[in-house]
Amino acid sequence: MIHNTANDEEERKLVWNFSKRNLSEEEVRILEKGMTYNRPSSINRSKVISNVEYLFHHTSGVQKELVDFKKWDEDPDDISNRETRILEPKQLSLAADLKNATENFFNQAQMSIKTKKCRNINFNEKNDEQLLLNLSKDSSILVTKPDKGRGVVVLDRNDYIGKLETILSDSTKFKLLDKDPTISRENSLSAVLRQMKREEYLTQQEYKYIKPVGSVSARLYGLPKVHKANVPLRPIVSCIQSYNYQLGKFLANIIKPIRDSTYSLKNTNKFLEFLKQNSDLSKNSKMISFDIESLFTNIPVDETIEIIYNKLYYTNPKLRPFIPENYFRQLLDFATKFTHFLLNKKYYDQCDGVSMGTPLAAIFAEVFMGHFEEQHLPALLNNKDSKLLTWRRYVDDTFTIFKNDANAAGIRQLLNTFHPCIKFTIESEIDGAIPFLNVEVIPYDNSFDTKVYRKKTTTELMLKWNSLVPRSYKKASVTALVNRAIRICSTFDLLDKELDHIRLMANFNDYPSNFVEKIIGEQLNRLYELK
Repeated sequence: MIHNTANDEEERKLVWNFSKRNLSEEEVRILEKGMTYNRPSSINRSKVISNVEYLFHHTSGVQKELVDFKKWDEDPDDISNRETRILEPKQLSLAADLKNATENFFNQAQMSIKTKKCRNINFNEKNDEQLLLNLSKDSSILVTKPDKGRGVVVLDRNDYIGKLETILSDSTKFKLLDKDPTISRENSLSAVLRQMKREEYLTQQEYKYIKPVGSVSARLYGLPKVHKANVPLRPIVSCIQSYNYQLGKFLANIIKPIRDSTYSLKNTNKFLEFLKQNSDLSKNSKMISFDIESLFTNIPVDETIEIIYNKLYYTNPKLRPFIPENYFRQLLDFATKFTHFLLNKKYYDQCDGVSMGTPLAAIFAEVFMGHFEEQHLPALLNNKDSKLLTWRRYVDDTFTIFKNDANAAGIRQLLNTFHPCIKFTIESEIDGAIPFLNVEVIPYDNSFDTKVYRKKTTTELMLKWNSLVPRSYKKASVTALVNRAIRICSTFDLLDKELDHIRLMANFNDYPSNFVEKIIGEQLNRLYELK
């Protein structure tokens, strides 16, 4: 299946081609396997072993002694001059487990390749690799994944960069820098951390965790919203290895205790519990979903820092960090206000808002919206004229229930007066149902029926059966779908329909029916045992 234009209404696409390049049938066939498809080929044992050793070194806590290479050159046979590692029992156990896992991987990989060659299952990998190489060499295009759902999107590179630069042209949010500030900011942060360590506000372990070494600039990329006109991009910043990435993760752990709100939901399970607890609201009411426009980029950073600061240091003394207030503010500034990124060989600062992909983005959004709700929702819930019965939010999406005669447009207008940075869009019931958190909610008698919801952009693509990955990964991909169906579907009829869909989806991705049926049977047996 291929999507060559933005206006086609055909659903369940696997490849969207918005570029000027005409894709051949063979190129489409390869791309339809998805971005996660691992092609069977020869295994580079040296590279695998090197990666495993790297993993062991960074997870085991092994300390290496420095090698005196001068002495080694003088007497290469003297083992005392060699690098030594002293392993504890736990580290020895980890090393043994990794060695066994690596050997098991080699054995399974070779067996899988041999089996596919014997069965001649689409094993024209050299030709496939050449086609993919040709695509990668075409500098006029960019191949990526869609913002929602699975599949592959092909874009004109100039159009892609132009759309991102248009987003960055908002001078209230972004600032173009004249040079790369990575080294100077790394040095500034390191100086503050050294001072904090000297004053014993950081332990040696915390200091080593946060201190940036060999940092690189964060990178901006965009995920295309294929279901919208003109295919806009969702900007995301990849901060791994940036100078403030570890700092952000460190601060996130301190801030986490204050992010929860009475009106927020952590996951789908909490939403399903909420619906059961409020089943009496299913009658004589209507459901409305409010979505916050570009929440992350519109978060007022200074205001949110003040909220965090007050809650940690004054509102709840039990959560007060050991770090003094002045240092804590400095660290928050480094982690948010001084986050720069690279796009098309140009460096930018984000002046306000937070970027998706940064460690503090979701927590800042939760803290700010929690404060927003604490300020405004009690009055709405206690005001009979508002007709609001209940409100729950997950990040930037809200699920609300109002009395039947509530004016949705008027409610949205009122919500948009509460804060200049926060604007809501509205989604009302369609045919008596509304989607929220991958759940389609349908009022029924004195309860809410629920089933799995799929967006129009959702494809049937999942981890391919012929992909060269461990069998346990393939089992997990089906098990996750079955468990989600069991968890969400409120009736056996809805569950039966969802399981049929999973069977069709698995068949589309070449899974053997007996493999799928065994997993479904195992999970249903567990369900019946629990009951």
